[in-house]
Amino acid sequence: MGQARFRLQTEYEKLYVELTTKKEQLFAQGDPSKWGADPTKLRMIPKEQLFADKALIFDLMLPKVRNHNF
Repeated sequence: MGQARFRLQTEYEKLYVELTTKKEQLFAQGDPSKWGADPTKLRMIPKEQLFADKALIFDLMLPKVRNHNF
């Protein structure tokens, strides 16, 4: 049981790092159309806040990947 839990935890951490790295790269490109976020939600965020609140944007980015893997 302990080894299985350790493997799952390790796999989760690996996927989390990969997803975060991908989000960082997409954010750095500065093109919201490539973020995979719901366009309606993105339009609701003021332009000046769009690149100022990284945590908010990361939460909206790649929702299919996030929900599928986590």
